Amino acid sequence: PTHIVGDFDSAGETEYEYFQKNTDVPIKRLNPVKDYTDTDVALRLALELGAEEITILGGTGARIDHTAANVRILFLALQKGVRAYLLDEHNKMWLTDHAVSIKKEEQFGKYLSLFGMGGAVKNLTLQGVFYPLDHYLLEGMDPLCVSNEITEEACRINFSEGVLLVIESKTDIPVKKGRITKKNSKILSMSSFSSGDTLKYSGMVRPLFGFIKLPPPNQFLFSGRKHWQRIPHPS
Repeated sequence: PTHIVGDFDSAGETEYEYFQKNTDVPIKRLNPVKDYTDTDVALRLALELGAEEITILGGTGARIDHTAANVRILFLALQKGVRAYLLDEHNKMWLTDHAVSIKKEEQFGKYLSLFGMGGAVKNLTLQGVFYPLDHYLLEGMDPLCVSNEITEEACRINFSEGVLLVIESKTDIPVKKGRITKKNSKILSMSSFSSGDTLKYSGMVRPLFGFIKLPPPNQFLFSGRKHWQRIPHPS
């Protein structure tokens, strides 16, 4: 990296000490008790350094409150005329205050959703999509424009006033064949699991069928996750 910003409350001292001792990368260590998130401070720094486009990785996840905050700080870049993306495996989120076009061959995933941010979006017109609109007033709390799809070479999004949150989404998860690895590194046979079992991963508990597919003949396909721990289903 060229700059490191954060309070290191989740990264820990090991990472901090490594970069401090082994690199010349400038480190801006923040007090954990602060008014702004690490991502907010990092985005402001990127803008100060003259970034022309910003992609935020790791800005979504289990903490929905942080995800919501990261969507809102995209306003900082928008106000400076800089396109900023909040990107994860399934979603690409960005803001626009003017008309835009999205080419079908370049879109991130299959689905396109639009939400008004900070107020109503006036005269919203959508063309080249499955659910078109003509001069619609999209209020800030209106979920009408969720889960649309581009049907032509490009979709055209026009409006006269407001700010749109654009979310391009996909649901396909890379899937690969393989074994399940227990936290103690012991290899478990695929036959050790059934659809009634529960697996635990990084503190999360999910039904087994939530992470795998069971095509015939009883073959297990995994979504690339590792270090699963089996929790027997109560009899």
